[in-house]
Amino acid sequence: MEKDKEKKKIDKFLSLDYKRFKKKNKDLSKKEIKIAWSDEVTDMLLDVIELVSKRSKDDDDVKKKKQSIFKKIIEFNMFELVLDKIDDIDKAMKLILPMFVFDFKLFIANAVNGDKEINSELTELFNMNIKYSQKLLSKFLKKRIKSLVNEGIGEDVAIDIATCVPNNASLEPRNNAFYTTAQLFNVLYNHSIETSDGVDIPKIFDIVGDKHKDILCLYALSERQSKTVKFTDSQLDTWANITKTVFDIMEKELSADEVETVLSKFASRRDADRRKGRDGIRRFAISELSDTEYPKIKKCLKRVIDDNASVADMFNK
Repeated sequence: MEKDKEKKKIDKFLSLDYKRFKKKNKDLSKKEIKIAWSDEVTDMLLDVIELVSKRSKDDDDVKKKKQSIFKKIIEFNMFELVLDKIDDIDKAMKLILPMFVFDFKLFIANAVNGDKEINSELTELFNMNIKYSQKLLSKFLKKRIKSLVNEGIGEDVAIDIATCVPNNASLEPRNNAFYTTAQLFNVLYNHSIETSDGVDIPKIFDIVGDKHKDILCLYALSERQSKTVKFTDSQLDTWANITKTVFDIMEKELSADEVETVLSKFASRRDADRRKGRDGIRRFAISELSDTEYPKIKKCLKRVIDDNASVADMFNK
């Protein structure tokens, strides 16, 4: 019953139409119509964003409607309206909205990259939506972006990092850290398409990782090499920089217990994927690491395998 109500909210939002709204409110002045439209759109959009954030992970129907929601936002450049009411948005929504906007920007980027025949009118509409979504993020994440920029991270990269990792608590296990890390890595790869010069992996991991570098390491080790098939040379540079940084962190910064935990979790994740028939070659065959360059990691690996010999092949290609 509750889910039906929620889906009706989404359907009502998707049926929004400015011409119909004007006709329905023809007794109002132009200024009053504009204000009333802005109020209605903002209220409905924020409700829908909350629903999508809450339901899209376990409700396929809601997940499928996410693209239609993005298209409706684009049609009426809705984030410009939200921007005008930013002071009225509560704290809970301010935590949800950045990731939604990040997904929205990704949707536009994929649309642009996937269609070589986009006309100038649609291009202008996309650019306008990107402009206001960036402004919205800059307002919400002002302090986080500023701290990243002050550390030498370029503003464009800083905005996208702050969007998916608004604070270091975002990498705590209770906050779906693996998903957050996946978004962070996608940001790093996306900003490396033409050049990797502005993507300083050790510095970014130091700032963002804080006390949760083990999560960054676990995710990096779990990435499949198949992801790099269409990478540019500069994206491959970033991939290689992540590999080196992760092993350096494990060797020099994490404790032996933390390294063993990362390796054990990696093996468990790969085993689960293998059981589901979706295993693949991972970032690096950990068993092939140099004993002299990474002695701590190799000792920890030996202990993990000694405790459970069945996981040994998880650390090969």
